Amino acid sequence: MGIAMSVYIASLSVISLAISLGSRDMVEDILAGLLMLFERQIKVGDIVEIDGCRGQVQEIGIRSTKLLCDGNDVRFLSNSGIRSIVNKSMRVSILTLSVSMVTDQSLEYVEDLMRKNLPEIQKKENRILGDLTLDGISSVTGGGKSGIRTVGVRFSCRCQERDQKAIQDNISRQIFFLCERENIELR
Repeated sequence: MGIAMSVYIASLSVISLAISLGSRDMVEDILAGLLMLFERQIKVGDIVEIDGCRGQVQEIGIRSTKLLCDGNDVRFLSNSGIRSIVNKSMRVSILTLSVSMVTDQSLEYVEDLMRKNLPEIQKKENRILGDLTLDGISSVTGGGKSGIRTVGVRFSCRCQERDQKAIQDNISRQIFFLCERENIELR
């Protein structure tokens, strides 16, 4: 062809170096994706937190993982760029809910009212695993001469991670109805 062999070899060397540097990221993504699949760290449908992004795994590809995040955003993460994964679907989660109430009633009255009504509230939410419990009074402000105080009450239950938002909304709704019947204002 009229090209010196040394020029031909040098050209092939430069081309192969460019290809190897360009494909390095792709090879890293593929290897990381295969490791995630073989180690079964996550699967489609799991609720995960990956590098600070929380969402539901939609797809695990060879090069990237697709998450459906809060706000219905779809996020694509390169497999080699994933540094930490928290799989929230592997175990039962603890849902903690705090409610602030404004009342002139005693703390004992508030605690007794909540304890008496928690079984009824729990009956209306069948996704709770175990018992809905009153963890206690988390804060009290006010009082004094007026006797009106703001009382922070904390509840918890065990549930599947995917059910947390719906359970929290339903419990909050039931507590609202209870407080409305008892003339207790919520904040």
